[in-house]
Amino acid sequence: MASDITRTLDSAERARRKGDASSAARGFASVLVKFPGNRRAQQGLQRTKARAITDLTSRARSEQSRGALHSAERLWAALVQLAPSDDSAARALALCRLDLGRMQAALGALDGLPECPETLDLRGRILRELGDLGGAESCHRAALVDGPGDAAPLNNLGILARARGDLETAATFFRKAIRWAPDNGDVHYNLARAGGDAKAHLAALKKLPASDPAGHFAIFERLHTLRQHDLAFAHLLKGNALRARTAGFDPAREAALFTWLAQMQPTNLSDMAPLTGPRPVFIVGLPRSGTTLVERVLGQSAGVQMGGELPVVSGAVAPLLRQLQDESREHPDRSDILALRQKLDEGFAARSDGRPLLTDKMPLNFRWVGLLRAALPEARFVHVTRDAVPLAFSLLRHSFAGGGNRFCYDPAHIVVYMALHKALTDGWAARFGEVIHALHYGDLVADPEHQGKALCAACDVEWSAGNLRPEDNSAPVLTASNMQVRHPIAPGADDGWHPYRTGMAPIIAALTAAGVT
Repeated sequence: MASDITRTLDSAERARRKGDASSAARGFASVLVKFPGNRRAQQGLQRTKARAITDLTSRARSEQSRGALHSAERLWAALVQLAPSDDSAARALALCRLDLGRMQAALGALDGLPECPETLDLRGRILRELGDLGGAESCHRAALVDGPGDAAPLNNLGILARARGDLETAATFFRKAIRWAPDNGDVHYNLARAGGDAKAHLAALKKLPASDPAGHFAIFERLHTLRQHDLAFAHLLKGNALRARTAGFDPAREAALFTWLAQMQPTNLSDMAPLTGPRPVFIVGLPRSGTTLVERVLGQSAGVQMGGELPVVSGAVAPLLRQLQDESREHPDRSDILALRQKLDEGFAARSDGRPLLTDKMPLNFRWVGLLRAALPEARFVHVTRDAVPLAFSLLRHSFAGGGNRFCYDPAHIVVYMALHKALTDGWAARFGEVIHALHYGDLVADPEHQGKALCAACDVEWSAGNLRPEDNSAPVLTASNMQVRHPIAPGADDGWHPYRTGMAPIIAALTAAGVT
């Protein structure tokens, strides 16, 4: 034991001399965790801690700003370990985990922090993603102090009101937030999507910094309402270009991941314990393809609980993929799949209200169909598609919350990702077609009864006339489709890009060249 401590201290001292304060501080701190009285470790940490904190903070922010969230998380976690009394570092770690979809871990990062407004507001955001909208609202209201810091909780209260379909209340919250933060483009974007006087709002939007991408998205929404389409599209491209600079999307890295997933051969489970939680139905596809509407149609059936976009799968799959990479393994073995099954089952059981079927409409789960099929042979999949041009326009039009849709802000990246999606899902259909129900959004809105019956049959749920009235469902909706799905099923949404034919022409040509229609 003594020799291990000496080696750790020697290694830390060498790192300090080389100028690697972060590694040195972590080494000294690791000794102090086990031996708080070790004087050499105490002295070494005192010499390196301040520099290490500065270095870790800078590196973590840099990694997070370029979209390298896993790397950023490790750096923030190291900083929290090094400076456990730094509340801002703990909140930064929680925010990073929130962006990664690791909600329980995000809450864990806030454990023990004083209930200050910043912590309360962040806790509310995490609870919202976990589906606890009541708890989220309580946190956001508790964070209000009648000061400039109120902008964030007021904005989040507006998001909750919009999820309930109450646009008037949502707009009131957004306007109150703007009074405290008049230059916050994200709040202006939320207000623009809530409706109201477009001309009056446009005058305020023109005062926003030209470097704020959300401001350009907000201006697009208002100009679109006023039918100033050419100018609107120019702002849309500008907003996307600004977001693309920090989105961190790497087409080559994404292609390599998709190739690995397509070639992966998970071990199939022949004997396994039955699920303790509900049977999942995964509604997958590209964002803005119609997954929210499909979930609402299914949600009208007895015995179906709508889960929305759950973080369960990403929280279980991401560690498995990192483990396979660390161990230089291409394929998961039986123990990996059993562990994945257990994590998924526990995650879905924790969110179940007792109904036998739970939907998960996280669109990008289409990537993990091979792993999900191996771990959960009881599950069913609904793959929702949409015509390429209206889908591409819808992706360009939206400034998405979080970091999951990083490909959406560059037209070239959209085309690449849509082609990768097509190739991968064509492969899934060939391998697992018996459990994947293909549903085209245009077919659903053109003939909802026929398509709805086929959908329910594929998912083994009962059909009724109520499935044709998803607008009757009052459950909150947190996705960008939150207002569309509150209206009766009807065609027409795919026509929204028509005023922008000229601006969309290069994207249409690229989609055609890529074989995506």
